Amino acid sequence: MATARITADDQGAKVILAAALMLAYSTISVAIRLQTRWPWRQLYRQEDTMLMLAWISSIAYTASVALAVQEGFGLKDNLVPEGNDYRINILLSVSFVLFFVTKGLGTASYSMFLESLTEEDSIHRTVVKAGHVLSVVWIVPAIVTTAIYAAREDSKAAWIVFGATHAIVLAVLFGSTTRMITAARLSWHRKCRAVLWFGLAPCLVGVIIVRLAHTPHDVFVPGFTQSAIQLIIIMVIEMHFNLINAAYPNLLVFIDKTSTKGIHSAPRSVSIFAIPSSNSTSSSGKHSDLSLEAHTKLGSFRRGPRDRLDLNTSDSQKPIVGSSDDSRSMLDNDRDCSNDW
Repeated sequence: MATARITADDQGAKVILAAALMLAYSTISVAIRLQTRWPWRQLYRQEDTMLMLAWISSIAYTASVALAVQEGFGLKDNLVPEGNDYRINILLSVSFVLFFVTKGLGTASYSMFLESLTEEDSIHRTVVKAGHVLSVVWIVPAIVTTAIYAAREDSKAAWIVFGATHAIVLAVLFGSTTRMITAARLSWHRKCRAVLWFGLAPCLVGVIIVRLAHTPHDVFVPGFTQSAIQLIIIMVIEMHFNLINAAYPNLLVFIDKTSTKGIHSAPRSVSIFAIPSSNSTSSSGKHSDLSLEAHTKLGSFRRGPRDRLDLNTSDSQKPIVGSSDDSRSMLDNDRDCSNDW
């Protein structure tokens, strides 16, 4: 049986510590995501459901790994109770399947969120939709192959294929989003700041590469109860990092709402990066300059009839834009009123 201490003979507590910390981080990220969607009846969307399912799957993954540690995973081979190897094997195999289920749901939530930002940009919408389809095409065979074959045989090639495909999906989604942001008429400072809010995707690609570098040709070799410790810890980090990546862009909305002590809830069409800029200028006439919100629809969602009705009736969410002629007419009216008095 595993102990709560990390020793040369028992490394299982490392896995428990990593799983507990990463689960706490991802739980906070999901909670922030849900907080920015309040009120849920108006702002909750399908990508949030996918993220919640991914979070639930991550809890199941953590439970399967914890049970494997309880059975002796992390102990030296000669210290594992007789007969426990098989149960550890089964529990880790289940965790591998849940690993890909969680990553698939998290990536789907991320791509659906990015797709909602490209409603009025057909080119980027097509690219993001292609990434979304590729993520589905990738995750289904990954789950099936892992459940039947990849976790038990000489399977490093399969792990590399699945990891590389996920990295490509993330690169496509991040590249499309970055191109969309840089095309907006913003200062480079604001563009860089906007890109950074999606900057976890390249970091996640780096974690995937590290995980593939530590993947053995056969996981379940003699003595795997200690030799696979590093691999499992990296997988725990990667899986939860994937969830955090999906929820991370909402962090700025959360900071903005909490800084105003919750007085203003996030409107339906709020831009994640709609923070007043000192160098922003309003154009006269037709107002042809594009803001980040107007160009990329960051933080917007598909609007139904109820949404359109709310947008038409909610004056607090409408931008107040006036031309110079309107301003002059208002001043003239004020003068007339003062003369009447």
